[in-house]
Parts: sequence; structure tokens; C-alpha cells
Amino acid sequence: MKPSENPAWRVLCYGDSNTWGYATAPGCLAVERLPAGQRWPDVMAQALGPGVVVQVNAVNGRRSNVDGDPDMARNRGVGVQAFNGWLGAGPAAMSASPLDAIVLMLGTNDLVLTPPRSAPEIASAVAAVGEALLRGATAFCQGPAPRMLLVSPAPLGGEGRPRAEVPGWPQALQLSRKLGPAMDDAARQHGWTGLDAARHIEADAHDLVHLSAASHRRLGLAVADSLLSMMAQKPGEAP
Repeated sequence: MKPSENPAWRVLCYGDSNTWGYATAPGCLAVERLPAGQRWPDVMAQALGPGVVVQVNAVNGRRSNVDGDPDMARNRGVGVQAFNGWLGAGPAAMSASPLDAIVLMLGTNDLVLTPPRSAPEIASAVAAVGEALLRGATAFCQGPAPRMLLVSPAPLGGEGRPRAEVPGWPQALQLSRKLGPAMDDAARQHGWTGLDAARHIEADAHDLVHLSAASHRRLGLAVADSLLSMMAQKPGEAP
């Protein structure tokens, strides 16, 4: 099924700063945002064509099901719950519904939690966010639940390059490379479709956490391909 055959396709992209389009110049602390059209949800929408309506709900620093650190929230004038992806999932999906598909990409900000989490624990927490999104999407809209595409985030970049300013960087770097298989397992357990971004990109912006415009483009095209394949499956068919 192509988008042109179903003009009612509505897709929600739910994520963190790498969905929002976070970008800064080297040595600059000011937060900038990639222009519209360069962020991966925009690239995805362009690839899918005019028969798709894409909505984006992305928060810088968003975690899976954990609140933000008090200092992080206070410095930005918001509550710690603003960074909890599980708490925001239901309202986001209710607002965006009706939906045909949800693209969920979280996990990067769980790499440096205290106490630390394993890759399967992060994947399980992100899957809980997915379940909350599906509940929200069907709270008021009858019909089948939207399809879920669970995207494992890009692994941190700079193999062998230390980041002394980031506590626990070596451990986070290695943990980020274990998320793909763990996320794929979580997707299979829930009957969702999985996409490991590591097959296409890594975090290649200067801070080694975020994505360059080129990586946004590669990711957007990969997500579009996965979404087309997923939506072509018959209900109940194994991903």
C-alpha cells in the first residue's frame, strides 16, 4: 500500500533531541535547530509523499520513563516530569489521533542514568512508552490501533575519542552499541516492527551525541522505507 492509495495516513513521530533536530556549532553552547526539511521526520514525510500527514512530538533531553534531573529542569524553567517520555506519551497520542502509525525513537538519554540501566532495561522502558502511546491513540478513536515502528537510536559517535566532560562516557558509548539488538527483541515481543538506526548512521555531530543533517537525511529515508513495508503488511501479519 502506498500513501497515495490512502490519503488518510497519519503518522506521529515521538522522540527526543535527535527527533527535534538539535544542532549546535563547535564551541557554542546555544541550542540551534536544524531547518525544517532537514530533520529526519521531514525527510521521511517528503519520501512518503503528499498522502501522509506527519506530526512530531519531540523534547530535548526526553528519557523513557524517568523524570529529568532537578537541575536540568530548574535551569529551563519546567518541571522534571517534562522530560519523562512515558508521562507525555498518552496525551501526545490523544492529541495527534486518529493515527495510522507511530514512530518511536528514545533511549539515548537513558544511557547515563543513575543507577545505570542495561540495554534490555532501556529497551523495556522504551517499550512501555510505546504501550502508553498506543493507549492514548485509541482512547477516543475507534478502529484498529496504529502500527508501531520502534527505532533504536543511533549509537554514540567517536570510537576511541574520550569525552571527559561527560561522566560515564566510555560506558555510555559501549552501552549505546547494545541498544539495537535489545530494541529489536522488544519490538518482536510486542509484535511491532523494529529498525536499528545503527545500520544506517551513528551520532556524527561534533558533540558525538546528535546527528548531522546528512545523518538526518539517511535516517529519514530508512524510516520511510520501514514504514512503507510495515504499512503494507496485513493486520496480524508478523513484522
